[in-house]
Amino acid sequence: MDNYNLSFSDSWSVENDVISGKGVSHNFRDYTLEFTTHQIFQSRDDMVAWVRRVGKENGIVIVIKKFASLIGGKLLKCIPSCEEVESIMWGIRVECGFHNHETAEYFDGHEYSSRLTPEEKEIVRNMVDNTTPREILSVLKKKNPLNTTCAQSIYNLKYIDNIAEQDGLSPTQFVLNQLIQKRYLHEYRTNPYTNEITDIVWIHPQSLDLFVNFPSILVIDATYKTNEYRLSLLEVMGITSTMCTYSLMFAHLTNEKVENLTWALSTLKKWMLRRGALLPSVFVTNRDLALLSAIEACFPSARHILCIWHINQCIIKHCRGVLGPSFNDFNMS
Repeated sequence: MDNYNLSFSDSWSVENDVISGKGVSHNFRDYTLEFTTHQIFQSRDDMVAWVRRVGKENGIVIVIKKFASLIGGKLLKCIPSCEEVESIMWGIRVECGFHNHETAEYFDGHEYSSRLTPEEKEIVRNMVDNTTPREILSVLKKKNPLNTTCAQSIYNLKYIDNIAEQDGLSPTQFVLNQLIQKRYLHEYRTNPYTNEITDIVWIHPQSLDLFVNFPSILVIDATYKTNEYRLSLLEVMGITSTMCTYSLMFAHLTNEKVENLTWALSTLKKWMLRRGALLPSVFVTNRDLALLSAIEACFPSARHILCIWHINQCIIKHCRGVLGPSFNDFNMS
């Protein structure tokens, strides 16, 4: 049978630690009984899982560590060590059970104890595309009340999976590959000197079918470099006869100058004409002068309406300080 030892340096003792001035807590306790068991484990993983569970129940995070070399022939820290013999069974022998500092009351924030188990990773992967991290955490903690995972662990798993999914492609190459595989309509422009992609637009064929049936009004808005690639994201939305919105087109642009916006909207117009759709008669936007110029250049016969939400934001920004306490009554009227 293999003996799996939780071992300190052979010279370690509570007295030695105190004398050396290492500041051992007066709350130190011997955990030998907690970690002593006659149970025989079928595998190393089963044994390590048992040790970590017992540690967690007692406020101790157990970490497996290995050292390439020893100092003075003695181990410096509490580490598990394996003595290999001709058996696949595993057991535990506790050589020293003293814990020389206060145990943790809560495990939140501890890196190891906050790791996701394989089962929890599958739950996250099944939910991450359609559920917020907060809701995923709620599900995990309902399944396991002792779970101390934080939202960052979910973001980290999603990031690692995305990198693996790209299979060595750059982010831009991966996006183009996905657009081609899923048969999106798309076009892009490149820098003639570096051959790097500078602007890209895409639209799903079903979204274009929706526009054919509801071509009257389009709403255009943009976010300013809030994404991973630090690019402007232009979104064009349509409105159905039941006042529901749908996404028509997206565009990543290096900037929001008239020339870039005109290229994106002219590409959209080209797809509309190829599909035999009527051109939109009304555009709803904020007061982005570059966007207004691009709309006028591509759709000269369309009318323009300022977005009421943006109007209200401007009122709040410029009138609150002038009106003072009476602003709320003014804003509600």
